[in-house]
Amino acid sequence: MKCLNKHVELSNVLVDMYAKCGELEEAQEVFDELSVRDIVSWNVLIAGYVQQGEGGKAITCFKRMQCDHFLPNT
Repeated sequence: MKCLNKHVELSNVLVDMYAKCGELEEAQEVFDELSVRDIVSWNVLIAGYVQQGEGGKAITCFKRMQCDHFLPNT
C-alpha cells in the first residue's frame, strides 16, 4: 500500500472502486492508510457511503474532513 501514497490519484480510484462495489470497509482501510489525501479522496469516500445508504457514516466522514482542514467547495 505504501506505493499508493505517492500517487494520490491512483489511491482515490482504488477507494472509489471499493466503495462502488459495496466494500466500504476496504475503501475506508485504503483511505485510512493514505499519508496524502486531497479533497477528491474525501469526496470519493463520502460519496461511497451515501451511495451505499450509510448516511450516518457519510456525515461522520464529512465532519472528519472538516477537522482535517478540508472545506467543501461550492
